[in-house]
Amino acid sequence: MENIALNKATESVAFWIDPTNMVKEMAVDGIVNDMNYFHSWPRNINQPWWYVDLGENRVVNEVHVWPYGNGGNHARHFLSIEIRVGQELPSMAGDFSMWPLLAYYPGPAPMGNAYLEFSLNNTYPLCGRYVSIQKMGMSATYFAFNEVMVFGLEKAQEF
Repeated sequence: MENIALNKATESVAFWIDPTNMVKEMAVDGIVNDMNYFHSWPRNINQPWWYVDLGENRVVNEVHVWPYGNGGNHARHFLSIEIRVGQELPSMAGDFSMWPLLAYYPGPAPMGNAYLEFSLNNTYPLCGRYVSIQKMGMSATYFAFNEVMVFGLEKAQEF
């Protein structure tokens, strides 16, 4: 399967812009290392979010996320995570609640440098152009992750 999110357009809540290795695009650049990641800012954003635009509707089977950043120090902040797949952008930024849920991850992520794998646990594939990752609830912690890879087997037909 190919990573259909590689170098695709992304959007997110506010994020670190200096240094430039923590901007939203870093999460789909194909580089999985300690100091190249997405990092939200400021720390008290309600339900921080990020999404990738796959460019067209695709069948989404699996999402891999490396939730580390800063030498693994941000793994403990990767909790209460929803991953959703949608065909149209929501009318209100950050409200992905109408999109089907691919996975919920209570967290926190284990330490190390391996990805978390999220896949469907039913027989129906999810089709969509967008894949969102959102930390649910108000938090005094950051929302950060190194890399997101999305895997799909085929292009979805128009609905």
